[in-house]
Amino acid sequence: MSHKEEKNKDVDTQPISLEEALQSKLSQEKRLLGQDLDSDERTIIGFFEQKNRLILDRIYIIFNQTRKNLNMELKTKSDLREKLVSLAEKEYIRIEGFVYDGEEREAFILMEKGEELIK
Repeated sequence: MSHKEEKNKDVDTQPISLEEALQSKLSQEKRLLGQDLDSDERTIIGFFEQKNRLILDRIYIIFNQTRKNLNMELKTKSDLREKLVSLAEKEYIRIEGFVYDGEEREAFILMEKGEELIK
């Protein structure tokens, strides 16, 4: 192996800098953002474009209005809550409890990962 070939080999095996590694990972995450969602979950995330905080009743109305107009099967609140829990597990939203008129309720709040998906 010539001196030039040996020098090139050394350059190729140099570890990449931490900054380059982080930039690469960030770039890859942006490309993959949202690929772990089904179509219903993507639709639900879109509802947060106007407001970052929604309650289940509002999500239920918006989701089913569109489906009704397209003669599609309507979803129950239970089905939609399951989708919201899935979105929370994937860190697109978070679920926060609150009391309204003495009744326990839940608010669904868009997180940074969800905001990035909407952009």
